[in-house]
Amino acid sequence: MIAAMKHPVYLIASLVGLSAVSAGSLFAQDAPPAAPATPVVAAPPGSTNTPAGAARRGGPAGGARRGGTVDLGPLPEIHAAVPNTLPGLLGKPLKWKSTGILVGPSNDATHVVHSIKDPTIFRYKDKWEIYATAHVISGPAAVALQNPSTNQPATGGRRGGGGGTFNMIHVSFADWKDAPKAPQLFMDTLPGFGSYKCAPEVFYFAPQKKWYYTFQTQPAVYCTSDTPDDPKSWTAPAPFFAQGTPMPNLPIDYHFIGDGKTMYMFYRR
Repeated sequence: MIAAMKHPVYLIASLVGLSAVSAGSLFAQDAPPAAPATPVVAAPPGSTNTPAGAARRGGPAGGARRGGTVDLGPLPEIHAAVPNTLPGLLGKPLKWKSTGILVGPSNDATHVVHSIKDPTIFRYKDKWEIYATAHVISGPAAVALQNPSTNQPATGGRRGGGGGTFNMIHVSFADWKDAPKAPQLFMDTLPGFGSYKCAPEVFYFAPQKKWYYTFQTQPAVYCTSDTPDDPKSWTAPAPFFAQGTPMPNLPIDYHFIGDGKTMYMFYRR
């Protein structure tokens, strides 16, 4: 589930080659979190943002190794810290105030949602657009859970004691007060977006005049569009790296930052 600030403070970065918008957010899920003060809620017990068994088998992105470590080339130049000289509220410490839950799990006939997290939020044509991770059971297993009398086995991939996997949703609304009742589109209903996909980030890359939709399948992939408010407009997911590119054993949680000409990818390993 996604909650927002009572008085949102938005960070708008306009670079020579990049314009991006992001908003602060807090998360929750069905069961009360173990640590209410923590602004991120984990998915169901036992589940992570990695595919089942990836940690044991090295993950599908296990790259070439030399001497037991991944060869990623020379370290980049490290620059000195830049003083915070941003204007207004951006240059001052922030005090957060949270509303209640704004975007929470919402089932349909073929989806049972455990939790929603990892939102990427941007403003487009007078609406807020959100793409987010959803831990979900879908297809026949979800139908069986919601209709026990059908006697269908609720299989569909065991994850965290509850089945399911990570995929994504899309939500669109004009004002945050409309968020709780905004329809949720399950991205796994679109061609090319089935199975494990999560941790999305959307940004506009001005040099190409394109919107980018990035997420992890374990390796990072991307889609492009001219109309990011339409989930059906994204191109088919394509890999960032050529096959055989050396990668860490389990790269996850990709994040992108631009300097006006180049986008830089950061991730957890």
